[in-house]
Amino acid sequence: MATKSWRTEDWVAVYIGFFILAVILAAFSYKWFDLGSLRPSFRWTTDSQLASSAQSWRAAAMNFATAVFDINSSNNSVEDSKLLLIRS
Repeated sequence: MATKSWRTEDWVAVYIGFFILAVILAAFSYKWFDLGSLRPSFRWTTDSQLASSAQSWRAAAMNFATAVFDINSSNNSVEDSKLLLIRS
């Protein structure tokens, strides 16, 4: 039984893991993949840019709240729906 211990499920998982690591190391060592071109282009946002976007965010939030109010008004009273909107 000792000769077959290297073929158990646990050891097969270890071998597969080493194979995956070897393939990844080879891929990046030999430049099969270039991650340099995948860099994100994040930039800082100034306060004036953020303020100019705030109005559209507020409008979107109000549209969402109106839609929720319309859905809830068919099931509950108007006062219950207003309380639901205030709590959430």
